[in-house]
Amino acid sequence: MEIQGLRFELEQAKRNEQMTGNILNAQKARHELLARDLMSLSEQASILKTESEELTAESSQQSEAFATSQVRYSSIDDELTIKRREQIAVGQTESSLDARAGSLSAQKADLESKIADEEIALSELREKHHEFEIRRRKVM
Repeated sequence: MEIQGLRFELEQAKRNEQMTGNILNAQKARHELLARDLMSLSEQASILKTESEELTAESSQQSEAFATSQVRYSSIDDELTIKRREQIAVGQTESSLDARAGSLSAQKADLESKIADEEIALSELREKHHEFEIRRRKVM
């Protein structure tokens, strides 16, 4: 009975040793997998860090380029506003000059009409003068 009890305890100890060995092996395998995963994740982290730094630098460059473009756009917009104001002023001046030219053309037409009327009157007066001169010579 005692031998059988010792055999039973020995069997139990063997089973415990096997189970402990199996658990230890499983834990070692798990540790190895986790170590590989850690290395892989570390490599990915360094790659992502490098990529992040590159993207940050690129973003800074693009931000500077955008700011430069924004300043240029602003100055061009200001120049355009000034040119539009000048164009409006020139347009108003042109309209004023066109109106004045129209007025002067009307005055010119009026004066030409008056000159034509006066020439007719002068021509009539010369005829009368010529007739009077002929009469005066006859009378004299």
